[in-house]
Amino acid sequence: MPKPRRKNRRPAAKCKKKPQKPARTRSASRSYSYSRSGSYSESEGSSDGHSDEDDPRDYKRGGYHPVMPYQLYNARYRVLSKLGAGAFSTVWLCADEKIVSGPLVAMKVCKSKKSVAEQAQDEVMLFEQMQQNGRSSPFVVKMTDHFWHTGPNGRHKCMTFEVMGENLLALVKYYDYNGIPLPLCRRLSRCDGMCDALVAAL
Repeated sequence: MPKPRRKNRRPAAKCKKKPQKPARTRSASRSYSYSRSGSYSESEGSSDGHSDEDDPRDYKRGGYHPVMPYQLYNARYRVLSKLGAGAFSTVWLCADEKIVSGPLVAMKVCKSKKSVAEQAQDEVMLFEQMQQNGRSSPFVVKMTDHFWHTGPNGRHKCMTFEVMGENLLALVKYYDYNGIPLPLCRRLSRCDGMCDALVAAL
């Protein structure tokens, strides 16, 4: 009897495992910050999210100005130390040498990028409107001066503000980015002396 023909079986295809995407971390590319400067902003570019530190890569044309301690700005403001940084500016503690024994100020130095400079101009106009005819609110940070400064990375808009306390980002970090507890939010939003930070950051 003839032998039955064997059917040629194709070898089973091996299942390829899809590469798993790495888990997303908290260091997203966006963050929102208010660094004692009177400005609330959303980050962009190479700066890491949830950070109040400036990225060294942003010290370039259109970026940050390289501020150094003890430098004098606008023939008036002597830099003492760094307060913080945001997506669009760095903020510095300065002594006003035109006012003997006067209060210290927070000097905000914006990036020289055109869009940032335009945003800074809008910010100045808003503060001037709010402070027109000597009007000011105890719940809004006060701008005391503004000027232009030209450096190696371009022309930067600078603003000076009264010095405030710690920013809300520090509180967010304290709770490990899991949200500020509701009772504390309620406490902060009441006008009990701590309202300044919350109102200024909104």
